[in-house]
Amino acid sequence: MRMIANFSMYPNTVMIGVSHSNRSHFKSTQFPAYTTFDNVILPAYTNINNVIGRRFVHKTSSEVLLERGSNVVSNGQLPNFPSSSYEAAMEKLSSLITRQRRGEKPPLPNKLGRMSMYLKILGLEEDMNRLKIIHVAGTKGKGSTCIFCEAILRECGFRTGVFTSPHLIDVRERFRIDGIDISEDKFLECFWDCWNQLEEKATEQLPMPPLFQFLTILSFKIFTSEQVDAAIIEVGLGGTEDSTNAIKEPTVCGITSLGMDHTEILGDTLGQIASHKAGIFKPKVPAFTVPQPPEAMDVIIERAKELMVPLEVTEPLDCKQMKGLTLGLSGDHQFYNAALAVSLSRCWLQRTGNWEKVCQNVS
Repeated sequence: MRMIANFSMYPNTVMIGVSHSNRSHFKSTQFPAYTTFDNVILPAYTNINNVIGRRFVHKTSSEVLLERGSNVVSNGQLPNFPSSSYEAAMEKLSSLITRQRRGEKPPLPNKLGRMSMYLKILGLEEDMNRLKIIHVAGTKGKGSTCIFCEAILRECGFRTGVFTSPHLIDVRERFRIDGIDISEDKFLECFWDCWNQLEEKATEQLPMPPLFQFLTILSFKIFTSEQVDAAIIEVGLGGTEDSTNAIKEPTVCGITSLGMDHTEILGDTLGQIASHKAGIFKPKVPAFTVPQPPEAMDVIIERAKELMVPLEVTEPLDCKQMKGLTLGLSGDHQFYNAALAVSLSRCWLQRTGNWEKVCQNVS
């Protein structure tokens, strides 16, 4: 691991090996729990039974919940919504989709200001600040990195929530609690709570939020309601103006590999794109990245210096030192994503005061 800024506070630590299935392909993943002193091993077992063309045959969420137990935190009361509520919720979500031509910049005036107002209406501002968040931006690999982080921390015994995008089959895939898509009942409970309050307060100056903004708000609602120990949040687009940047006090931030993406919005140079991605940095909050092209790295380093951010560059995992362990995702680039996830998870454990406890449990 290569040190960039002079503010690092993290000693050398043991390496953690991980394995996980591609979230883009599998709706439900199960991990057996077995641990050794210096490795958390997470082989991937999926519920995919058959793939024919583009049709995926898999177990339903209800079947998975019967196997793993419900992820709902219940107060002993039955949910108060009709059986058709899920279809109605999907219709409401569809109404939030904004039509935008390719190359046309989306309206961004006071976007994060509006996010703050939405969160205030829902009473989520203080609750959200109590979430211990790993915030991840990047061009390639940010979803994989989030899933690696989630798997590591869940295997360490923590209740996890992860918000990623897009979804493949069901919108609930974006919200996972302890490695499982949020249950339909819990999704609806949080959805209608958010929708009804925001709709009641909607005005011409503060209309209902666009789709991704609403889903981001919903993720905060779900994770605070589910009382997760760790919330792993994937940036949607860019960073600076992304809805997820309403996060004011993350525990640690990460930037995956950067490249040319969404140039009509983020700019047509790596430097401009890196500036947006590094927009998730917060003053003195540790951050990690992977080796980047010089143009992008210069911008990231400069941003870190401005905010006194302890910044480290993680080198890819060395397969020769993994003692036979393999990653569940193929491709050399996954060694970068997994290494970044290890650094982010280790930092999260250290900053939340859990590192020594975890080390004691696996010794």
